[in-house]
Amino acid sequence: MRRALLILTIVTFSSLAPQQGHGQPVASDWQFDVLVLKNGTVWKGLLLEESTQSIRFQIVNRNPGRPTFALTTSVPRSFVEKVERLNDEKRADLKAKISELDPAGEMETRKMEKLDLRRVEWKGEKDRGWFYQSDYFTILSDAPEEIVRRAAIRIEQLYGATIRFFPPRHKGGAPVQIIIHSTQQGYQASAPEGIKNPAYFSPLENRIVCGTDLGKRGEDLALFRKQFREMLEELESKEKQARKFYSKNPTELERHLAPIRAERTRIRNLAYENEVNFEKSTSGLFSLLYHECFHAYIHSFVYPPNKGPELPRWLNEGLAQIFETAIVEVGELRVGHPDPERLNRLKDQIRDKKILPLKDLLQSGPKQFAVLHGLGKHDADQFYLASWGLALYLCFENDLLGTKEWDTYLTELAKGQDPIKSFENLVGKDLAAYEKQWHLWLSRLQKNGKSSQQVPSSR
Repeated sequence: MRRALLILTIVTFSSLAPQQGHGQPVASDWQFDVLVLKNGTVWKGLLLEESTQSIRFQIVNRNPGRPTFALTTSVPRSFVEKVERLNDEKRADLKAKISELDPAGEMETRKMEKLDLRRVEWKGEKDRGWFYQSDYFTILSDAPEEIVRRAAIRIEQLYGATIRFFPPRHKGGAPVQIIIHSTQQGYQASAPEGIKNPAYFSPLENRIVCGTDLGKRGEDLALFRKQFREMLEELESKEKQARKFYSKNPTELERHLAPIRAERTRIRNLAYENEVNFEKSTSGLFSLLYHECFHAYIHSFVYPPNKGPELPRWLNEGLAQIFETAIVEVGELRVGHPDPERLNRLKDQIRDKKILPLKDLLQSGPKQFAVLHGLGKHDADQFYLASWGLALYLCFENDLLGTKEWDTYLTELAKGQDPIKSFENLVGKDLAAYEKQWHLWLSRLQKNGKSSQQVPSSR
């Protein structure tokens, strides 16, 4: 019965660097039952059962930058100091959210299997490509079916969650075409001359193009899932037989059921391990797609050209970087965690007085963010990093996006007014003072999104 299962190993993939209406793109905080133990331990989660002897509790961990994880445990009533209970409505809401968590990827797999994915021509070869169509995007790819299905599901979830925070301002936008090459060589051959980014969005063509070397891993995962289903079906059959033959002998029935349960647990643990490893190996690809999809959505549906003010390039790039590390979970978009690597680099730059001056960022344009022959990667990274840091500050500290002041700022930029003076009007203080406060906030910011010390309000 201990049939060998295919285990996926981890490979790396290089990557780029709500409020009401549209604005601060943060998911709402979950509310929990709270269990306080006499030893000082505090658990947050869902109260499942309680009696005079014990309490069964589902602990929920929502660590910054990581998927939500739930663990069920029981504790003797004598160990409990107090229980803080949610009301029935809030507990039902929490229970529904927990039920949608998918740590082993089984729910996502079922959704992927139901997608209307069809074979199409690719580079002149019949039935070599895959095609998927949605309201906000289409996908065309020669990558393995597993990769394309997962990309379609993830991007559907991303758009669904993003719309909650950035509702379309213009409903006449066209869906973006996403082309995913199965090899980096194929991508590079199709990219315009001079493009060095691992993916790009062409506003003129309304097209996102990227490449991936994950073809073999997609095939391996598909094979594992087939084995997984077959083995679980075999265990299910064995359990039914055992219950039929030993229904009147509980001791003998348990003797036969115990190894079946153990084997089922082993297989499910392997399934979880495979999904986690595949998730890590594909994280770079989805970061690229999330980044470029944000650009495409903003371009077509929120701030389209020639239909009102547009986002300045530095903010468009800054927000795209925030969204590329987003966690899409139970219909929510979790982006309230600063990327640790970017944050540490900015802190080092502030300490060494090497951070890009704010005036240079505010006056920047497309050429400062393009990794072309005429602009080195280091220079472009300086602008990307500073734009991420300032977008983070505007979103999570200043709370300015989506306000009337914000619309005024964009309108002034569209009219060609001085970008520095317009920004000073937006934040309500001169640039030097604002820049100093921004640096202080970044220096104190922790990876959980909180400040190590209280920083005075910037308004």
